[in-house]
Amino acid sequence: MIAGFSWPWVSSKKPTHKDYKEFDIRIDGKNLKWNTEPSNWINSENAIKEVGCIHTTQGYDLNYSGIIFGNEISYDPVKKELFVIPENYHDKKGKSGVQDVEVLKEYIINIYKTLMYRGIRGTYIYACDKNLRDYLKKFINSFVPEPQVKILTLEQVKPYETAVPLYDIYVAAGDFNV
Repeated sequence: MIAGFSWPWVSSKKPTHKDYKEFDIRIDGKNLKWNTEPSNWINSENAIKEVGCIHTTQGYDLNYSGIIFGNEISYDPVKKELFVIPENYHDKKGKSGVQDVEVLKEYIINIYKTLMYRGIRGTYIYACDKNLRDYLKKFINSFVPEPQVKILTLEQVKPYETAVPLYDIYVAAGDFNV
């Protein structure tokens, strides 16, 4: 799971950061913690039960990602536009020196765009804000194409253009299959 920086990272200030029992993030009765590994969090044992941010996923591509849109971003259905709530954005270095709320909005939207590209095979999205959730629902299904497998004739096959190689797992994995 990856989220926008919509919650203070209180557990990082504790001397026993990894063993700290309090939670940083509360969503719909669920308690979550920001990542406890300072580097290579993605490959740590804790990653599956913690939440990373833009900083902890920098440079990584993931098979699947779960993106949590926090309460620092919302949607106004009357004006039909996204807006940010600066007091709900807790990355102090990220907003350092930013006075213009529109600049902060561009910055936060760019963070979410980047996070959404992390999942190569799929991305799951949850928006804390109901208006934003309703807005995103209008678009999500339109971006999910139905999987299609087509049988091509030999003449139609152009590797990596019209076809990808399909091998039995034994051939692909070799000795790993044993």
